[in-house]
Amino acid sequence: KKPFKLVSQDRRIKKGVVAGNMEELMQKGITRTLFNLGSENIQIVLEEDGTEVLEDEYLLFLDNNTKLMILPSNNQWNP
Repeated sequence: KKPFKLVSQDRRIKKGVVAGNMEELMQKGITRTLFNLGSENIQIVLEEDGTEVLEDEYLLFLDNNTKLMILPSNNQWNP
């Protein structure tokens, strides 16, 4: 498991979480009520450039405390 920083699309809300795989990270992203995502389908992208994170192996390759943005699946990353 690794620590990550989850940020909302408007970058106003930031949460620290620890996760060992994508499923766990997505579940924590959905259940953090301040993100107001409910049970929507979400995507997780790198906050710095919008690269979508799809695999556990890639997730665990990232540095500790990497900023990840939680987006509804139908939204796009913006700088």
